[in-house]
Amino acid sequence: RASPLIRLSEPANLRITLGRGYSAPTVFTEETEEVDLRNVHPLSDVSAERITIASADLSWNVSPYEANVSVFGANIDDAVEAIERAGRLELVNIPGQTRTRGVEMLLRYRAEPFVVMTSYSHIRARRADGSRVPLVPRHSASAVAMIEDHDRGRIGLELYYTGTLPLD
Repeated sequence: RASPLIRLSEPANLRITLGRGYSAPTVFTEETEEVDLRNVHPLSDVSAERITIASADLSWNVSPYEANVSVFGANIDDAVEAIERAGRLELVNIPGQTRTRGVEMLLRYRAEPFVVMTSYSHIRARRADGSRVPLVPRHSASAVAMIEDHDRGRIGLELYYTGTLPLD
């Protein structure tokens, strides 16, 4: 991975990230945690996922405000997916390329002892056949407001929104 930081001006920075990697297949996945491992077929003919990523993060910081906008994309070749066969889960490689594109925005206001943060994400994740990737919401947002005292703790209110999740 290469990730240079470019200082644009005093309050603003730009980080550009490019990377490539792989993930070896494992039976320990979110899907297999829900079932007993005896209900998972042994790994066979499953190859490593290969990923290529790119992102650009623009940050701006003028106290008491901070803002960050990230644009990102990832291509996964031979993504591993759990499918059900004869009442058991089997991990297989999905043919083609799974693509994810998105943008994430964060705004933070910090004036001791108050902190207010908001965020929004828009993600488009598609398999090679054009179907949406399961459990990846297109929209999500959050708002957090709290009072912090480093000696006594913090109290706050958190609100979260998660858009529709496609299911298999």
